[in-house]
Amino acid sequence: MKKSNLAFTLIELLVVVAIIGILAAIGVVSFSGFTDAAKVSATKANHVQITKFIMNETKKCQAGSTNIMVQENVSLNCQGLLVTSVIDYVKTYTFANLKNIYNPNSNQAYLSKGVRQATSWSASPNWTDSDVGIVDLAEKNPKEIHIRTCFKLPCSNSENRMDNLINID
Repeated sequence: MKKSNLAFTLIELLVVVAIIGILAAIGVVSFSGFTDAAKVSATKANHVQITKFIMNETKKCQAGSTNIMVQENVSLNCQGLLVTSVIDYVKTYTFANLKNIYNPNSNQAYLSKGVRQATSWSASPNWTDSDVGIVDLAEKNPKEIHIRTCFKLPCSNSENRMDNLINID
């Protein structure tokens, strides 16, 4: 009578489990790096998108348009256009649903929003890590918008931030 051995030995099973564990550990570390890079890219893209939108729309006034940023039957009149109006329009209509990729489900609305109006302009703002992922719009003067974004921690590091000034004359 011939005995056939159709089962795996305990050593073989342990080796397979160890190999799967090693591969899983490598995959988790790699995946974490990919998600961090994606958050940085998404935040930079939000900053660039908002900056270009404001620049392009305000250029329409210089090209002779009477109204800009027409959306949901609401628009801004080029005559006497103020920074505060542009900022309010951008955060209320155009980018109202933009989420902060770092805190999309935060209970605190100012942390979950992707764009917000800064309380005031400062030449050297006090950056905190809670600013990460948020595009701040601030009035530098009645004709200049300061757009600032921290895209990576720590926000105190100037290499982790983007800044733009847009003139709306």
